[in-house]
Amino acid sequence: MKVLLCGARSPVAMDLARAFKFHEIEFRAADTFKPLVFDGLCEKFHIYDAPALNYEKFCADILAINSEFKPDIIIAMNEEVFHFAKLAKSHNIPLFAPDLSILMMLHSKLRFIEFAKSIGLNVPKTWIMRGDESPNELVFKNEFSRFGENVFIRPKSLPKQNSQNPIIAQEYIKGIDISFYAIAKNGAICAFSSYSSDWRTKGGASFYFAPCDEKTNAKALAIAAKIVQKSNYTGQISCDLRIANDGNLYLIECNPRASSGLHLLIDDDFEIIKAIIENKKITIKSSAKYIGLAMMFLGIPLAIKRGKIKKLLEDIQNAKNVYEKRNILALLDMIRHSLHAIIKQQSLSQFLTHDIECNFDLETN
Repeated sequence: MKVLLCGARSPVAMDLARAFKFHEIEFRAADTFKPLVFDGLCEKFHIYDAPALNYEKFCADILAINSEFKPDIIIAMNEEVFHFAKLAKSHNIPLFAPDLSILMMLHSKLRFIEFAKSIGLNVPKTWIMRGDESPNELVFKNEFSRFGENVFIRPKSLPKQNSQNPIIAQEYIKGIDISFYAIAKNGAICAFSSYSSDWRTKGGASFYFAPCDEKTNAKALAIAAKIVQKSNYTGQISCDLRIANDGNLYLIECNPRASSGLHLLIDDDFEIIKAIIENKKITIKSSAKYIGLAMMFLGIPLAIKRGKIKKLLEDIQNAKNVYEKRNILALLDMIRHSLHAIIKQQSLSQFLTHDIECNFDLETN
């Protein structure tokens, strides 16, 4: 078994790399740049061109790597998965993901809600912004977006519409945010985790991941199973939900790719490999995890502002840092990325996604 692991910039990619190395599976990693945290984790690291900036060169790079290495499976962790799926329409590559049509339907913040509603799941009312809405009771976001970028929660005024990447309006559901992550094969879930977080960025991206209680986890699993079964899904899939004040779960949006919930499926024996490589159903009960650097640079200021320093320290004590012994390398990566972001006048999250992101329907463009 040979694996090509792409999208190495994400912390969850590092977790999978550690799992492959633990099980002595032959694998290589790849991305548009090499993160320092990958030093010593894989025998060879490939660099490919940025799919969102030069798709033709990206395709040539991936086909060359595929021809040389001949992987049995290609796993794309981030939004590069959409570009890989577009390539897979015309070339035979062993991508661990569904067809592009399924990916784009789930990636769309509007079409996913329509799909979820059609299979009987709870969803908030969602539509393309008309321009005459009362903004203070709604949520606004781009149809294609990520990590809470350009999300306006009950704003004072309407955001400016974007013809290429439309702004959608969504009913605001009062309640608690949770998320789930699943690995699926042919419409059946092989591995699953659901989690909540008290520590998030302003846009809503979490950097602390606490497993949901058994009752909530069971409800989220039933929802995930229905989505996966109805779409005959193969690959990684994540969704954000809200537990409303009445106890019902509402689907907010879908990310048909890896997410931080993968961290909760990493145990001492790295059994996650059985779900990906062997397509076996696994159950892993994990303690909370957190991203060490984010807890330091974002969590501490947030805890001070909220007056919750004690809770922050307790949460850290009861959880595990996903970077473990690679904190220094992760810090150097963050410094390097931050400097590049400053030069390009971008936020850190924008810099880390601008070369791979998908902001329109790749099937029609």
